[in-house]
Amino acid sequence: PVALDLLTTAAEMGNARAMGNLGYLHENGVGISKNADVAFSYFQKSAELGDSASQAHLGWMFETGTGTTKDLGIASTWYGKAGVQGDRDAAMRVAWLNLTQQGKGLDKARGIDVLRDLVKAGHAPAFVHLGNEFMAGTQVPKDPQEAERLLTQAVDLGNYGAALMLEEWYRNGTDLPKNPDREKYFERKKLELVSEWVSRGDPYAKAFQAELAIHPSAAGGEKESLPVLQRKAKDGDLVALFALGLAYQNRGTGLKADMKRAFDCFEKGARAGFPPAKFQVGLYYEDPVLSMNLGG
Repeated sequence: PVALDLLTTAAEMGNARAMGNLGYLHENGVGISKNADVAFSYFQKSAELGDSASQAHLGWMFETGTGTTKDLGIASTWYGKAGVQGDRDAAMRVAWLNLTQQGKGLDKARGIDVLRDLVKAGHAPAFVHLGNEFMAGTQVPKDPQEAERLLTQAVDLGNYGAALMLEEWYRNGTDLPKNPDREKYFERKKLELVSEWVSRGDPYAKAFQAELAIHPSAAGGEKESLPVLQRKAKDGDLVALFALGLAYQNRGTGLKADMKRAFDCFEKGARAGFPPAKFQVGLYYEDPVLSMNLGG
């Protein structure tokens, strides 16, 4: 193909972006046979020349063992290089790997430092993760008030996941005193933010909204029965399929927690190319607790 020839010529002339594009084509078999090893070679060359997108993807290849030997320490290094160039999602992978995994080149203190830097930069997911660390008290001193402060700031930045967590914390009263007024406030914020993100076309928000709709607390016009959600999932609606997985994972109305069925829903969605499902499947493979619940 002409496009492939042009990219190859540009790559041979040292164009890092062309190398990354060739890596994508070889990895996904676009206009050429799939070859993860060749893809890895192109992404590595591109990353070494400083292309941030290739650096982040090379991190993913080392994290998953795609086209190379799995090495989480090296994965963290490449994610970090992309993070230095402004890729906040890559920087979050650095924090996640260092805080949740073990191995050569990984350091939990580094994970906390990365989260603190991302908080200073105003990255909402970092507020949530650092807040969780303060609530857990394993890598930093336990401080529920600091956790609440960080998650409240995440809500102010538009993070509906933070609103959900605060709603549950104030309802359960485990680490923060029960407070019905604060619980209701964050419930309203959660619904407002989910609707806002749905209007932007965010697939995660769409699935989360679908899962919320099967709960008794759903407003009349928003409420949907579990059988309807199950039928939509069976008919191939990827948002409904993902929402059903969330319901199994989080004990949705009329469903008992069943991590195996949740994983099956996510895996089907991942195979169909639904990005949130791909991410969720990755969590199952990387989290030993979730993996044990699969019974495999």
